[in-house]
Amino acid sequence: MIFEQTINDGLPNEAAFFERENRLLTDYASVTGFQFNRGTKWQIDLETGKATYNPSFFIKQGYSLTQSLFASVHEVEHWRELLELLNQDGGRDEWERNKARWKATPRLHLLDNYIADVKDNKRVLTTFPSLNDETCRLYRDFLFPETQISNKLFHIQFLEAILRESMLPEENVSVSPQVREGIEKLKKITGTSGKTWNIIEIVTDKSINPLSRLRLTEEYIEPIYEALYQQDLQNRKPKDSQDTDKPQNQGSADPFEQEHNEMREKLPRPLPEAEIEEAIMKVKRNESEADRALKAYE
Repeated sequence: MIFEQTINDGLPNEAAFFERENRLLTDYASVTGFQFNRGTKWQIDLETGKATYNPSFFIKQGYSLTQSLFASVHEVEHWRELLELLNQDGGRDEWERNKARWKATPRLHLLDNYIADVKDNKRVLTTFPSLNDETCRLYRDFLFPETQISNKLFHIQFLEAILRESMLPEENVSVSPQVREGIEKLKKITGTSGKTWNIIEIVTDKSINPLSRLRLTEEYIEPIYEALYQQDLQNRKPKDSQDTDKPQNQGSADPFEQEHNEMREKLPRPLPEAEIEEAIMKVKRNESEADRALKAYE
């Protein structure tokens, strides 16, 4: 069974650049249990355990060659984090619980994607610091060029500000007062010992285990995000409908579907999360069968 996203080759110097960097990506991806090599598409072959990547996916989004290399390594990092989560005690149950929550409320998955992206970026850039300058340019000049975003929905401001300020800490983003209040509150959470914690830094730390990240995000960040979302709902009602008793954006379960889709498009994924999960579970099943066979032999 093969999942794929077909991409044609792009720039003339692209092949030479990624031929040089192929070892970097294949070595980094080895922890996933899949053998990654550059190909003409992003593809997972569940039968052979082999996979191919193609940074042209990101080049066609407007990324430079080095930025496309970073984004490709970042994509593999999603595999690594999910693998770590599924290998933890309780990790599988937590993953299934959150998948159900995200399916019922997709905006919560959007929140998780933005938090996870910061954490994964930090981990990639710690391993490959030479990619830092181009990555900063990617976020500053291409993905999130705006620093004045107070005209956007409150919960969208919240997501963009956390991600951009985490990636570019020397540049503050101008947001609405209630959004800034929520962000600053997360930087000063008082624990039982009386010590103050910056929850944003904790959940995006490169070394935090995925289970803790999910639980801390749900406990501390999600309530503020949801409160801002509810304010957005109230603010939109009189603007979008003369009859405020009628549901907004009929035909869509998400009243902010367009805005949410735009936020997802800023973080493109060459392979869906569900397919990555199935690939990892295939590897885990194979490993379990091999372990059982070895024990029986012994």
